[in-house]
Amino acid sequence: MEKAEKATKGVFAIKDKEERKQLLDEINEAFDQSINNPDYARKLFLIENCIYGVDIQPIAAQISKLRFFISLVVEQKVNKEKENFGIRPLPNLETKFVTANTLIGIDKPDGDLFYTKEVQEKEAELKAIRHKLFGAKTKATKVKYRKKDEQLRNEIADILKKGNLPVESAEQLAGWDPYDQNGVSPFFDPEWMFDVKDGFDVVIGNPPYMRIQGIHASSENQIKYFKSNYTSATGRFDLYCLFTEKGYNLTTENGLVNYIMPHKWTNASFGKGLRSFISDKKALNKLISFSEFQVFTASTYTSLIWISKNALDTFSYVELNKNLESESALNKWIGNLTESCFSKIKSDLGNDAWQLVPDQFRNIFEYFDKMDNKLSDITDGIFQGIVSGDNKVFILEILSDDGECLLCHSKSLDKTVKIEKKVVKPLVSGKDISRYYLSEINSVILYPYKDIQGKTSLIPEKSFEEEYPLAYKYLKNNYERLSKRGSKNMKYPSWYSLWNQRTIERLSKKNKIITPDVCYGPQMWLDDIFGYFHLDTSYAIIPNKSFIRFIHSIYFILNSNLSWFFLKNTGAVLRGGFFRFKSNYLNKFPIPNIERLEKFQTLSALLTLMVGFACCLYNKTFYDKLVTTIDALIFELYFPDHMKERKIDVLQFVEKDIEEVMQGKSFEALNAPQKEQVIAELHTRWSDPNSEIVKRMNSFSEKSPEILKPIMEG
Repeated sequence: MEKAEKATKGVFAIKDKEERKQLLDEINEAFDQSINNPDYARKLFLIENCIYGVDIQPIAAQISKLRFFISLVVEQKVNKEKENFGIRPLPNLETKFVTANTLIGIDKPDGDLFYTKEVQEKEAELKAIRHKLFGAKTKATKVKYRKKDEQLRNEIADILKKGNLPVESAEQLAGWDPYDQNGVSPFFDPEWMFDVKDGFDVVIGNPPYMRIQGIHASSENQIKYFKSNYTSATGRFDLYCLFTEKGYNLTTENGLVNYIMPHKWTNASFGKGLRSFISDKKALNKLISFSEFQVFTASTYTSLIWISKNALDTFSYVELNKNLESESALNKWIGNLTESCFSKIKSDLGNDAWQLVPDQFRNIFEYFDKMDNKLSDITDGIFQGIVSGDNKVFILEILSDDGECLLCHSKSLDKTVKIEKKVVKPLVSGKDISRYYLSEINSVILYPYKDIQGKTSLIPEKSFEEEYPLAYKYLKNNYERLSKRGSKNMKYPSWYSLWNQRTIERLSKKNKIITPDVCYGPQMWLDDIFGYFHLDTSYAIIPNKSFIRFIHSIYFILNSNLSWFFLKNTGAVLRGGFFRFKSNYLNKFPIPNIERLEKFQTLSALLTLMVGFACCLYNKTFYDKLVTTIDALIFELYFPDHMKERKIDVLQFVEKDIEEVMQGKSFEALNAPQKEQVIAELHTRWSDPNSEIVKRMNSFSEKSPEILKPIMEG
């Protein structure tokens, strides 16, 4: 009402009688309840004075205008006696919803753009023109005001050129035409486009999800601009990270940003910059994670995020733990969230991967935090496997072996080829690996490299042809497809080289634990004998010299339900609830101290042999019982005092049973039937409901509701 009264008073300053009458009629009709419902006037004035929009796609701006038109239409009363049934035309919203590149700013001096009296007078005149244009009805009136708008923009730009605004910036300002429905401004400036100088109270949106790799090569200048102007443009950043920082910078002193966007930035390597920005500002207000559940029609898993301009010591966090089948179920779940549903997490989490865990898991993570080591402390690294650059050429399926050469099937040529054995390596891929088990390996990779003075080097072409004529001939038959590989950002050293060969020293190492890069549950396999090469669909975990003797204990730890619980609460979820076992997520996994590992090492070496043999037997009953018992032992490795206090520790009883069954014999020295008999006897003991082990394991949830129960249920 105050806006309307102010607008009415302003009308009387207009000298043109017809124009004055038209504007007064506009205001009167807006509030006339015989013509419109009361909300019509409210919406009309809110649209003009409170709401703004920007998108890089012209169609998005057009759809927004249509939505506002519909919102106004529903508040109007139909009068069949009047032209167009009395329905008033849509206000002119060209200067309310603009098409522009939101992430690119204009090069201008700090402070107010309209900093001189002359510019301020022109700016006030421009503002008045746009107010008139907002409600203009006839084409002639619209054309008149648009021409006046263009004239004033040019006049302001000329004044700014004479000041200290760069000429290019002034020309960009003048060149922006809000009335070109198909045009896209290369910059966004809320002061010039909306006359908003101090920011917005609320910035709301669903920013685009696009990694830097998806930005075209023609946009290299934009990428340079992003890296120079955004703290969040780190690594292979995603555009939504930049939009989050931009949203923060667009808000007022007490403003709030509210987005629907992925939550992967909280722990992925590319999110380091955004984590740093938000942590430094203490800007995170609230985060609702939808975990692996796709509650929106999106290409990735999303969250709701609130970012505050006011620094906050803690933020609220909650995570969806069930699938919601409908929009109404989602609305109900969100609507029922109370303050008690949220966990309070400290804001200054830094730029390392964040561990966002609900309060009910806080006790568990406090135990984890007390551990002496992280996985990164006890390994030489977590390494991704070979990236060949053309798997159909370099990966071959073995058909037969004549001693010196292999007869293989080539997918690239779709025929049988003969290759020297010395230039190929047995190969494991992610799909071959299961928990404690490796499928029969029948693939090799043609690997044209040698270890020369500790460095993995490509064999020179002439030497390669002389030493391995069959392999060379095979690759030559694939010359056309191999030589066409690569791009501006992906250059191959030679036509027959691999894209990333890794190093022979790491690939051939024994006592490495290999995992698929994407899993639903832990799927580690210990390569303690063969030294297999592996593809980029898998990672190798190699303990360092100090911890290599605990390889079997580490193997069980990483294959446990406890490690899966940790990863699910700290890693990045994929479609279907799968997770990536990437180094960024695994590095922070807690490892018990050497004293605890010592107590478990002898037993873990024996159990490794047993579980491996159970896999070979294909006896799921034996296997499941062994794995369940091993998981219980891992619990005790991590929570020994807790389990002893609750009388649910099992290590002493497991050791006693194994000692009685083995009777001092070496499991490795037994023949297959004897080994099977040992495992069968242990299975019988560990299935007996009167067994102390079984009774204790069955009471884990009851006696440890705050520690073991959440891990088992997770």
